[in-house]
Amino acid sequence: SIEEAAKRGKRYVRLLTLLIFFFLNLTACGGVSRPGRDHLVVALSAEPATLDPRWATDAMGMRICGLIFNALVRVGPSLSPVGEAAESWSVHGADYTFVLRQDLRFHNGRAVNIEDLRFSFEQFQKPGGPFASVLSDIQVREISRKDGQLIVRLRARGSRDKFLLSDLPAIKILPKAEIEADPEGFKKRLIGTGPFRFAGQVDNEIRLLSAGAKIPKLTFKIVRDD
Repeated sequence: SIEEAAKRGKRYVRLLTLLIFFFLNLTACGGVSRPGRDHLVVALSAEPATLDPRWATDAMGMRICGLIFNALVRVGPSLSPVGEAAESWSVHGADYTFVLRQDLRFHNGRAVNIEDLRFSFEQFQKPGGPFASVLSDIQVREISRKDGQLIVRLRARGSRDKFLLSDLPAIKILPKAEIEADPEGFKKRLIGTGPFRFAGQVDNEIRLLSAGAKIPKLTFKIVRDD
């Protein structure tokens, strides 16, 4: 009937108007915040639970923490251990000796010291923490300084591969003085020794800046898509 045709026509006009409005807004938004050539934006489907490496256990949180904080060693591209904070290491039975890089500094410019390293192991092995049981087989034998370089001596039970590829990479180097001065504030002003420094987290974005990495700006944007 003519009445039904008129109704269908009105519905068609409303739908067409909504589509035009949608595409106009999509085009406008696309031209507003395009990142520059020095800026990499990575989309995440969910926000990490925390970026404090002592408590980060979800995959994305641990990966971002790995950009801000250094461990002594990490897993390399060929799935073998490579030095991160450590420039070299040696193994004698269950004893491991790590020689750290001389240029190892926190993002605020302070050099890493013996107390920072001792504190880091204590924090990750602290009873009640998510890593305590996994790292209970690691014993800190000695942390010292020789010829300007920090040396860490550890004793570990179990598989060498598990220790170097799984256990030790979980322990990130933490700034003792800064954490003890403001324990809660540290979560908002993360300070590590990694290739990126924490620039803030606002409006569903986690912003990092280069601290030696080739990418000047790195932003993780949380885009939830059910």
